[in-house]
Amino acid sequence: MSRETEEIRRKLFAGIRSGQETVFLAVVTEVNESDFTCQVRRDDLVNYFHVRLRGVIHPDLDGVAFIPRVGSKVLVCRIGNSNELFVCQFTEIDKIILTNGDTAFTLDPEKIELQRGDTRMRMDKEHTEFGKGEEVLFTTDGSQITLCQGDTTLLLDGDTISLDNAGKSTIDITGDEIEIRSGDSVVKLDSGGIHIEKGSSSVEVTANNAVMKSAGGTIQAGTAGIVLKGTTSLKDVLESLLQQLTLLSVSTAMGPSGPPLNAAAFTAIGTQLKACLEG
Repeated sequence: MSRETEEIRRKLFAGIRSGQETVFLAVVTEVNESDFTCQVRRDDLVNYFHVRLRGVIHPDLDGVAFIPRVGSKVLVCRIGNSNELFVCQFTEIDKIILTNGDTAFTLDPEKIELQRGDTRMRMDKEHTEFGKGEEVLFTTDGSQITLCQGDTTLLLDGDTISLDNAGKSTIDITGDEIEIRSGDSVVKLDSGGIHIEKGSSSVEVTANNAVMKSAGGTIQAGTAGIVLKGTTSLKDVLESLLQQLTLLSVSTAMGPSGPPLNAAAFTAIGTQLKACLEG
């Protein structure tokens, strides 16, 4: 049935009644949120269009609008003796919309939304979110919280804290463990010690031991002393040197000299080196 036919039917129906009622009960059949109007049906016979939900039918004006639920009953009032109608009482509200300049507030059974300029806030049954423009600055779903600023993100999730700078640098904290990454550099700290990596080189420190490794060798310092390891063992080189020193002989006018008089001292030094060096 066309809108024009409904309008003729409404006028005929109104003419049958004695006088023109200023308030009547109707059922909401359609809502237009952009114009803040609705369509209602009276006595299951007549449809009324463009029934106002705000004082003036003008979507750009500020104000408060109660959006009725489709199928709910409302009281409709007439403006003077005109054919202009507005909803004056509601039984079920589907949404509340408030606008004031660049501020907008929307409340419905599922969520709350607030926007001022390009800054917005949204809350529903599971999430809370703050944003600016297209960017989400803060969000939480009850189990974790996320904060964002440009390419930097901070995540708090139970006993875990993570900081990420565009994937270039990260910090992760879980329980008693901390891990810091930047490119190919990694620092790990936990209750057992500290571990540092850079490419093929590393440093590991525990309560009683420290080890530094690189492509050229290893230095280890612990309760047993310092251990140096490389392509050639420093210990072997020094032991060979001491051994040759104890056998040192030089030419003289009387012939080759005998062993050094302090050969025992060299032997004692060799014993000390064994206590300091391994490998």
